[in-house]
Amino acid sequence: FYNGAEIETLGNGIVDTIRQFHVDHAFLTVGAVNATQGFMDYRVEVAEINRTMLKQARRATVLIDSSKFDQMALVTASSLEAIERIVTDSPPSDYLTSALNEAGTQIHIANGLPK
Repeated sequence: FYNGAEIETLGNGIVDTIRQFHVDHAFLTVGAVNATQGFMDYRVEVAEINRTMLKQARRATVLIDSSKFDQMALVTASSLEAIERIVTDSPPSDYLTSALNEAGTQIHIANGLPK
């Protein structure tokens, strides 16, 4: 179904469509990340879309702002190990950084637009 308020399409139809794709790199967003549960979202449908995209991609990057670090959400979208890198605005806590490093997930801090 299409959610005009959030400008998104969710549901089995979109999951079936994504299963037809084979991509080199998926860029995902999530609602939260923590060292024990991994990357999470507040909506089951969004987590399912992310899981499906991960299965169809060779590599995955999560774009996430630092307010979502060390937080919990309703459902796990992926393990830390499933994500090659995160791009964020500030470094994670030492605990989360350690977990990401152990999982092999690279951390890239975006420093604004190039001049």
